[in-house]
Amino acid sequence: MFKSANGLMKPMLASAVVATTIFSSGAVYAQTAQATPAASKPKPYMNMGRNATPAEVAAWDIDVRPDFKGLPPGSGSVAKGQALWEKQCASCHGTFGESNEVFTPIAGGTTKDDIKTGRVASLMSDKQPQRTTIMKVATISTLWDYVYRAMPWNAPRSLTPDETYALVAFMLNLSEVVPDDFVLSNKNIAQVQGMLPNRNGMTQKHGLWTVKGTPDVKNTACMSNCAQHVAIGSVLPDYARNAHNNLAEQNREYGPYRGVDTTKPPLAALPAAGMMMVSTASAVAPKAAGPADLFKKENCSACHAPAAKLVGPSIADVANKYKGVANAQAMLEKKVKAGGAGLNLTAASHVVHFDRWWNPAVENQATDRAFRIGQQRNVLVHKFVCRGTVEERIDEMITGKRELAAQILDGDGGVKLTEMRDDELLKFVSLDLERATVV
Repeated sequence: MFKSANGLMKPMLASAVVATTIFSSGAVYAQTAQATPAASKPKPYMNMGRNATPAEVAAWDIDVRPDFKGLPPGSGSVAKGQALWEKQCASCHGTFGESNEVFTPIAGGTTKDDIKTGRVASLMSDKQPQRTTIMKVATISTLWDYVYRAMPWNAPRSLTPDETYALVAFMLNLSEVVPDDFVLSNKNIAQVQGMLPNRNGMTQKHGLWTVKGTPDVKNTACMSNCAQHVAIGSVLPDYARNAHNNLAEQNREYGPYRGVDTTKPPLAALPAAGMMMVSTASAVAPKAAGPADLFKKENCSACHAPAAKLVGPSIADVANKYKGVANAQAMLEKKVKAGGAGLNLTAASHVVHFDRWWNPAVENQATDRAFRIGQQRNVLVHKFVCRGTVEERIDEMITGKRELAAQILDGDGGVKLTEMRDDELLKFVSLDLERATVV
């Protein structure tokens, strides 16, 4: 970059007239001249380009190496990292780094024994079918470097060094490498390197670790002691096979790799040959889904009814609210995408409520993250209340609110609030001044 081009091209000698383009001081001139002897003809592209300035080099030279060369000073706590994570990272990676909706999970699959040995045991078995980032990464500098230069995805290079330290600390905390009150800094990052679960899982005997290394270009190391039979270890569960529509229609039409046709059952065995000629012509195009089909498929009806408020507003209320708004469609698309990034934990069978809030709907929504469609087990809900404190008052208020709501909305023997006419409902909630007057 910016390297001088002086001497890169030799003069062209010819007996005919040649056209020479001269670059000088930002202007371009074209001239025609007779060819001259090499000794007297000026070299082409003189004064073109320049050496990069130290500031320009520093702007690009931001890599952090395993020996922590290039690591800027700074620090960040797990608590600050959690706040940044929820604001800028959770929409893609999940609240606990467990989501695989957009990317593979960040955390999970490691144990305390892995932290002691420096080798992730589940990488050698099928115990953890999906490899997480913390399972694979061997150097904390790699994690820090990538977050600093490339994250968040929609605004790379926007994080400060302190924010990067905080996010890395939070990711390590998710994997129980560092405690909740830990503060990661350039002064203790080398010690944390010694606690990474897979720090001993990377080889340096590949010839590319040092400048003087010799790569195994003949592949003799990799082609020795090869397994006689290779079994495929990754599969798509039946319920998820076509979750993102047909994968065969989402891959390029050339090259060695093909997306599996997820509209059909899995193959009993891989074809012996002809992988380059796999055709997607037989793939059945998915039927175009209308709004009602998508509403049902994405479980929107769990929170939104056509004309009555459930957890969220009704469809009619939303339509009335945005009626006449110029950019209503764009605003609603943004809200739907954000609302669809909620945390679903159907793998969990216990829900624990502590430090409870006054609103029972908050607890119900948290419980529904586990007790929802797709759950195959009973879900036990635990509520922690400290005796003799305000938590008892909160518990009584939550119980009272639930009972009042049940009496009004589901009471037996009386008129349900949702079945009243508009005038009846208005009379029900209006203040009777005559009866309220103190005599």
